[in-house]
Amino acid sequence: MIQIEAFKEDVWQAVWSHAKAIFIPMLIVGTMMTVILMGGLMAVVSSMSDSQFVKDFQEQVEGMHPDSYEDILELQQWMMEYMQSADMGVIFGFLLLIYIVVVIISGYFLNAEMIISKDKILEGKTNAFSALGQAFNKNVFYVILLLIIVGLVSSIISNLIGMINPASFGLQFIASIISALITVRLLASIPARVFGGLNIMDSLKFSWKNITWKRSIYVVLVCIVGLIVFGLAMLLINLLISFTGAASGPLFVIFLLLGNAFASSLFIAMLAASFFRYADVEVVTGETVTVETEISLESTTIESTETPEEEARESDQDSEEDKPE
Repeated sequence: MIQIEAFKEDVWQAVWSHAKAIFIPMLIVGTMMTVILMGGLMAVVSSMSDSQFVKDFQEQVEGMHPDSYEDILELQQWMMEYMQSADMGVIFGFLLLIYIVVVIISGYFLNAEMIISKDKILEGKTNAFSALGQAFNKNVFYVILLLIIVGLVSSIISNLIGMINPASFGLQFIASIISALITVRLLASIPARVFGGLNIMDSLKFSWKNITWKRSIYVVLVCIVGLIVFGLAMLLINLLISFTGAASGPLFVIFLLLGNAFASSLFIAMLAASFFRYADVEVVTGETVTVETEISLESTTIESTETPEEEARESDQDSEEDKPE
């Protein structure tokens, strides 16, 4: 329960502390998610590898540089021309199938990661495999639905802005920033559902009310700095392990998984903070945690099995750690 109080006092220190506490289980879940997600995407692509659209798309992206703005514009132009002349049903079906696979897999593992965070906050301990088993609950459908809603809202607004002048890099950049801000403002709906048990509409209202534009700008700036640091670190690691010869490939994958687990731990910790910092939480030791919000008229409960003795022991341990040497 001390973690909940920390979120309300020094949020960034609490986020960092919580991220470190859940890193190992997040590494396990993240690795499994990567394997299953890549396997699912490969299965989808393989099932449609004989379609003309896939063949034409592979031809178009061959030799294309992902960092080249001109190549990206050329690919967008090709897509627009292709859609005007090709069978829209085939294209839409292909993209929809990929989207469904990604959202379902991501939703399930995100629910598992939220359970890991919840167990660590409320009980002081967690288990990755137990969380994966518990993730097959009704919340997974709410998480998937919220991911779809957040994605649709942000992408529709971004595309509407971008359509004003598709060739303008500045306008596209502004559209992407606005999309990111809207996404941040709505993402707290996920912990509001998983932690607080709010329904879909109340979860979205809770998120939009508490994650203001000012707060979302701050979070986006922090994330941009974090992405830059993460990207530079991965480039440096890739440069260093390139001297290892044949072992460079596996080593890079290992470091990439570690980096993704670290980023995921911070992301989940920030989601937890976005709920517990703004929700009115009343702790009944050893029984339940009652979460009351201004959005929902009815209070919701989060079960906690932590006993008073365990909480006292946890408090004593934290006090010992805070004493100067």
